[in-house]
Amino acid sequence: MVTIVIPIYNGAAFIADTVQSVLNQSYNNWDLILSDDGSTDEGLQIAEQTAKGRLRVLSYPTNTGVGAALNRGIRVSDPTKPFIFTLGADDLLAKDALLVLTDAIAGHGVARGRAINIGSHTSLDEFHTLVESTTMPPPKPKWGPVMMQRSLFQHYGLLDESLRHATDGEYWMRLFGPDYTRKDRATYTVVERVLLGRRLHPGQLLQTFKSYTPEQRQAEKEQMESLVRARLIDPFSKGITRLD
Repeated sequence: MVTIVIPIYNGAAFIADTVQSVLNQSYNNWDLILSDDGSTDEGLQIAEQTAKGRLRVLSYPTNTGVGAALNRGIRVSDPTKPFIFTLGADDLLAKDALLVLTDAIAGHGVARGRAINIGSHTSLDEFHTLVESTTMPPPKPKWGPVMMQRSLFQHYGLLDESLRHATDGEYWMRLFGPDYTRKDRATYTVVERVLLGRRLHPGQLLQTFKSYTPEQRQAEKEQMESLVRARLIDPFSKGITRLD
């Protein structure tokens, strides 16, 4: 029922635990696609060794950005599996994350859980203990993992490959804004449970964005809003393509 797409670029340090967190899922009806974006390290080999045959690898010779890497994975996803789930190559899933989200997404375009930040040295077992402990509350949860109906990519198009940062933010605005009276807005539900551990470490896109000045953040927000408004008129403007 679910295709999991992991974009990876030089992710050898964390990919084994990420793939293992997928293998540990209580929900087992999934395909896993690793979309490599010009890596030069051993991340692909580590992922293949960890997955033990439950992995499809897509290799691309140059680094084209997370949007392009995700699109390559989504394009080759099994059309008989109605849900797409994207996962960072350094993040960890709670054991029942896919089960919870597949139950929640019924009747909605998007189901979203909660996440907590974890350190670069947090092991998979430590993350599970943190999430499942009844005596030690986890850190304040943040916006987390997203499962989407595959049909959304047919209706709204694939991700914007021209953006090197905030690709998910632009797509979220395309689905839900900026005009909140739109009749074709996607629907979503939020599951108030921690389903993902998001690693914080130097070099990741999130840390790069945090280093932006307020002026840089505002400029990026305005760029996304301009793109989204253009696509309300022509959803497939500026190079956006629809999933077949």
